[in-house]
Amino acid sequence: MRFFDEDNHQFEWTMALLSLAAILYVGSFVVLRNQNSHPCEADGCAYQWVDFPKGPVRILYAPLIAFDERLTEDRYSKDD
Repeated sequence: MRFFDEDNHQFEWTMALLSLAAILYVGSFVVLRNQNSHPCEADGCAYQWVDFPKGPVRILYAPLIAFDERLTEDRYSKDD
């Protein structure tokens, strides 16, 4: 027995749900990041300080935090 049926309705639903989950994951990261961003206080700073929540939330978004640190010049608070 195959997971996907002959006309791919189950495949389409699976892809739609995975796409929705990915959009919600990245979207919630962007919202959290924007809520916790603070401009640098020193003169001539080109980065923002991001005080991202600690604990399980930090672990959940660790791949996106690492990716964002490489793309932007933002600095994230360290997880103590």
